[in-house]
Parts: sequence; structure tokens; C-alpha cells
Amino acid sequence: MVPRNTLGRANPPSGIWKGGSLNAAGLIVLLLDDSVFIRRVLGDLLEKQENVQQVLRARNATEGILMFESRRPDVVILDLELPDDHGLKVLKSIKKARPSCVVLVFSSLSLRDECLAAGADCFMSKDQSVARVPQMLNALCDAKGLRTPNLDGAPKPATSSRDLT
Repeated sequence: MVPRNTLGRANPPSGIWKGGSLNAAGLIVLLLDDSVFIRRVLGDLLEKQENVQQVLRARNATEGILMFESRRPDVVILDLELPDDHGLKVLKSIKKARPSCVVLVFSSLSLRDECLAAGADCFMSKDQSVARVPQMLNALCDAKGLRTPNLDGAPKPATSSRDLT
């Protein structure tokens, strides 16, 4: 069950969003997927992106919603198959709580139309390469008018892991 204690309340925009652009710190991305492989590989790819400040990783809906509420990510990358709830329900909750949050659904389920109707900004099948997700994230930020440092996909210098789970 998705915790609903604070979802739905009016929240101010994330501190990192400044009038449609980012400050120098970059994006905070929440990666919500039950697959350890996806969390590790995709999380590591995202951490190397110049425009990503931090990657939060959650393995189920409960963890994901708690991180969403407490850490206020700018972007959520969401799998639909979660052990404790359906990702489509999580998507609807996120968009209800903060419509400006960018949600990229990355799933093996073929519910593209349902996800887009529920407010997803993008749907990518897991049949596509994990390496394309950072490119899609950059394209989404560009389309939303979010000017981020270095959208060319060049990796940033190696840093210690920011995995919070």
C-alpha cells in the first residue's frame, strides 16, 4: 500500500527548480525499480551525468514514496512492476502531489498509453538499452525548458557512490 499521509497536499516547487531552470547543483533523480541490476547499472550511468547531482534508489513503492516526499526529486524513473504496489498507482500519486515532477516510466509492461494518460512525461520499454535512459532524461529536461549544465551526456569526474539504499 502506498503511504498517503502527505500526498496530495499543495507543495511548493522543489528548491532546485528556479523558474524553469536548474541551479548549478543539478538534478535529483529518484530511481524506483525492484530490480537490483537496474538500480545498480542505471543508477551508476545517471551518477556519471554532468547534470545529475544525486541518484536516490528505492526498491519498492513504500520506499519510493517516502523518498519522494522527503527528498523532493526533480525526476522519477519508475518501473511499473513493484513488489508492494503497482507503478501506475505510484505515478498517479506523484503527479497529483507534484505535477511538475518529471516522470519517466521504464518498464517491461506494455502500458504506454495508460502511463501517458496518467501524466508520465515519457514511457520507455525495458526492451530498449538502459544506456538510452540518460539521453532520454536529457531530452525531457530540454523539452521542459530546464537548462542543465552539459546536456551532451559527457560523464562527470568519478565520485563516491550516492546510493542511499
